[in-house]
Amino acid sequence: MDLREYLRILRKRWLSIAIITLLGVALGAGYSLMSPKIYRATTQNFVAIGGMTTSNNTAVTSGASFVLQRVKSYVEIVDSPEVLAPVIAQTGVPYTVNQLAGMVTANNPPQTVLLNVSVTNGDPVLAKELANAIAVSYGRQIEILETPAGISDSPVKVTVTAPASVPSAPISPNTKVNIALGLILGLGIGVAYAILREQFDTSIKGETELAQISGHSNLGMVVYDPDATSNP
Repeated sequence: MDLREYLRILRKRWLSIAIITLLGVALGAGYSLMSPKIYRATTQNFVAIGGMTTSNNTAVTSGASFVLQRVKSYVEIVDSPEVLAPVIAQTGVPYTVNQLAGMVTANNPPQTVLLNVSVTNGDPVLAKELANAIAVSYGRQIEILETPAGISDSPVKVTVTAPASVPSAPISPNTKVNIALGLILGLGIGVAYAILREQFDTSIKGETELAQISGHSNLGMVVYDPDATSNP
């Protein structure tokens, strides 16, 4: 079939295509309405080396280089029991360490000494509270790990510079994306249905179609007359 034939099919089956497309949109919207809402709260931590001063450029440069090298490894411990167990005890949330670990992520933006801690939860207020509590516990654990033996104070200092706030909108489900996917899927299925229906439909719908198929002109037509009386 050429493009003209496809266009003819689309015009002929436009109602079926439209109905199937609307069903796809409805399914996308319904999925969004039925799916549980998930919220994300994020904090920002700043990592620094204690004792760095602008009067000692060598110390500043060395300390900054040390932090940039080490801060990437800190990301891996955000979901450790040492970080999360104190948070569970403090907040009293009904989660195990493994359950809470599945809600927590951390990342280090490239070429920065920042650590972003994110918590996802179905309760936006709880997501905020957990993110802030984990950020504090996270910083303490980093300082403990970086404290040399025999020294009471850690040279690494972690400060919460941007506490989490209550998220105003869920990150999931994404209603717009789901509706768009439903539209595309419904349209694709509708077009495929129209083409397949046309391919398997061997009935002749009128004199024009009969002429096209036979390659000859019609000599006449016998029409149906519901008012005509039948022969005895």
